[in-house]
Amino acid sequence: MSKNNMPNSATPERVALDLRPLLDREPGGVGAYTRSLFAALEELPEIECYPVITGSSLGSIEPGEFPNLRRLPLPNPLLNVLIKFSGLPRLDRLARVRHYLLPNWNFLGLARQSKLTLVVHDLSFERNIKWFSQRQRLWHRAVNPRRLVERADRVIAVSEWTKRDLLELYGTPAEKISVIYPVPDRPPVDLPFPVVLPERFILFLGAVEERKNPLSLLRAFEQIAARHPETHLIIAGRFGYGGERVAAAAAASPYVSRIRLTGYVPLSVRHALYRQAAVFVYPSFYEGFGIPLVEAMHAGAPVVTGNRSAMPEVVGDAGILADPLDINQIALALDEVLSNSSFAAALAAKGKERAALFPASMAPALGKLFVGES
Repeated sequence: MSKNNMPNSATPERVALDLRPLLDREPGGVGAYTRSLFAALEELPEIECYPVITGSSLGSIEPGEFPNLRRLPLPNPLLNVLIKFSGLPRLDRLARVRHYLLPNWNFLGLARQSKLTLVVHDLSFERNIKWFSQRQRLWHRAVNPRRLVERADRVIAVSEWTKRDLLELYGTPAEKISVIYPVPDRPPVDLPFPVVLPERFILFLGAVEERKNPLSLLRAFEQIAARHPETHLIIAGRFGYGGERVAAAAAASPYVSRIRLTGYVPLSVRHALYRQAAVFVYPSFYEGFGIPLVEAMHAGAPVVTGNRSAMPEVVGDAGILADPLDINQIALALDEVLSNSSFAAALAAKGKERAALFPASMAPALGKLFVGES
């Protein structure tokens, strides 16, 4: 049944979805997650979604991409100051809704009677501030994530790990938290990678930043490079805090000719990298979920990842879990996969089975969350 043809007794619930994660022209994981949220809400006949965007530009949003789009063309620096010190403007009134869905931390003004559903990806900034720049630390302090969680009527945690962090660090009531796993990014088109790739390569794909630890992967690659002279290292993703250290280490490496830093990789060609990788390595110090892990497993790449936070929850026994602080351990895992084709194939097969366990859509879980609340 379409939303427009529903009986009066089942009028769709109006829900606003904040699109500010898409203001970046090269959106990261939260931007892709926001698009997945919209797609899930559009599947639900009981919900009428009203996307909300602020700022002087539309960022990565394409014309006509979001029906019912509500726009406040106020520069975001000014908007943030106004909300911080006055609580205005109230973005729920822009969309004329009583439910507001915020897919990540941000400045937010809402009417007191409006309901807020907040998505929490992780509390990494509470665990280790050294993973963040001074500017990022100041931004978190100004946004005040703890207060947002307290204001929220419901909190969506992207993993059981994130739920445990909310319970432990913020004392959030358990009944307020729903764990809803994110879904792999869906490219509108699946294109080949635009340049010729090495015949055999190790792949890292994610933000090139301190927390995701690509520098340790580079050092581990240097340990095994002589034993695997045909293998290259591709570090794919835009630079974040600490990315310049990775670039400097790559430039100074004795194996610089076999190390490639691609920068930002569009979603349309990302899956070509996964499919062709000999092994996908994600040695992060901390993840709230780690969607590249599911994408890599789904594509059939053997996976090596960190043994902490949500990564064991996502990978289970379908990948090699290594201590991200131990470069030798990462190197041994790489050597094991690269040296044993049968083992690599078995790991890839287990990964595909594991990836199939995760939902293809968030719509059923979101429907349970919103249905009956008016």
